Amino acid sequence: MRAFLGDPELVLLESPVQGRFSSLIPPLLDALASARDRGAAAIWFTRSDLVWHDPSMPATYRLRLGEHDLAPI
Repeated sequence: MRAFLGDPELVLLESPVQGRFSSLIPPLLDALASARDRGAAAIWFTRSDLVWHDPSMPATYRLRLGEHDLAPI
């Protein structure tokens, strides 16, 4: 959870739950919600379809990386 040290204004997460136990997801989402409540922005990169389609994962925008651009989903 180093991404949350020092009350950052931007949190970058690259596949933070890939290959991890599902028990780590609730604390991660709690830390992310706290950061967003403080006004932080978050960018979460993932290849996981489970994360991508999970409605409990908060997202203002969901974008898919295409061959030449980002496409809204």
